[in-house]
Amino acid sequence: MDLDNKPAAEFARAFSQFSNGGRLHYPDAVALCLRDHPTNQQGMMRFCIAFIEGMAKQRTDARNEAAAAFAKKVIANIDARDRTLPLI
Repeated sequence: MDLDNKPAAEFARAFSQFSNGGRLHYPDAVALCLRDHPTNQQGMMRFCIAFIEGMAKQRTDARNEAAAAFAKKVIANIDARDRTLPLI
């Protein structure tokens, strides 16, 4: 992991801030993402899959154990080959 990757750090910070205070805005954000270019949507799904895979391996405490349990169920029920989306 490149901790000096500025675009990744900026995205992670913005995503964290949105997730922390933006619960009421989730439907709007989802709708906007679903209007994005299909290639970009494929990339967004790749990110979501990678996040779920990482969360399934994450050490947890009471604050994120539900997310980790959900991620583990997703990973257990979807073969790794089916979690790899093609780059088109």
